[in-house]
Amino acid sequence: MLILSIYFALTIILHGVGAKEWHVNTLLAAIFFEIQYMAFENMCLYIRLPKKVRLFGASYFAAFNHSIIVTFRGLSHLFHYWNQPVSGRMLLTSPRDIIGESVVFSASIFFGWLLYDIVHIFEKFPHLGKLDTVLHHLAFIVCTATATTYRILPFPFAWLICGEASSPFLNIRWFLINFGCGDTMAMKLTNIAFALTFFVARIILYGIGLIDLYTHYRILLKDPPGIPLVAVQSLLALILAGYVLNLFWMRQITAMALRKRHIKKSQRIENPERVSSRSTTEYEGNGQLRRRSSRIAENLRRYTTSYTDNHEETKKNYIESDDQKRVCN
Repeated sequence: MLILSIYFALTIILHGVGAKEWHVNTLLAAIFFEIQYMAFENMCLYIRLPKKVRLFGASYFAAFNHSIIVTFRGLSHLFHYWNQPVSGRMLLTSPRDIIGESVVFSASIFFGWLLYDIVHIFEKFPHLGKLDTVLHHLAFIVCTATATTYRILPFPFAWLICGEASSPFLNIRWFLINFGCGDTMAMKLTNIAFALTFFVARIILYGIGLIDLYTHYRILLKDPPGIPLVAVQSLLALILAGYVLNLFWMRQITAMALRKRHIKKSQRIENPERVSSRSTTEYEGNGQLRRRSSRIAENLRRYTTSYTDNHEETKKNYIESDDQKRVCN
């Protein structure tokens, strides 16, 4: 299994089968990620892991590896096409363009992972993703297949897969939660990194790319390449829908962060004794705590002594008064 995994890894990353055979590369990519999935599941048979990690960890493990690969490849494509003319950003005209063929190869990796992942999403629905994840995968399967077939949109593809920059932190977050590390500094840092990369890659960069795409898409309708209008309109609609979905996810991320902050604030208001104790421990130190405890104990002793003396005096006065009544009688 390990030998096959290394073989397919080298095939996918270094060689491929050729740009004209992108569908074969796609198949190899899907097999490559499936091997990772199976390897993790077999590992769970020999290592004691939490239940959720054993059931679903393989999918998150493969997703982490995929996101690392495509993010680095996407960044390299992005830097290459950033200052290219419009025709160079929108079209792959020459089969001898090494960077262009590298983009096609990256698209094959991405396409293969989408096919592999959506199978497991349906297999374990809804634990690996709900309807929004299914729609996301289906939309980008159609986009990737269309763009690769007509050899168009290398620059939009670059900034689209750069959106995977937030996925490593999402997967790390899942493992931290399920290994019982949800209330640690590592978790807080991971949450910050995830929200930050998501906002930069999927909101800011995606938004800038979307403006550029809608500004220059008409070049795709000219001869060459003469792409059918329906195909172009479908691509534009699906990519725009992907941005709307990202906005929806960003809203969920923000709402979750605000809800956690509100819960913490409510706990401070509802449990002032707990907060006071925690604040004292953090800021006053053990010595001051002991002195405060001593003062409290001394005040309690004085109160008890005073109460006892008053009680004895009252009892004595009552007895004397009773004796005087008897004498008078």
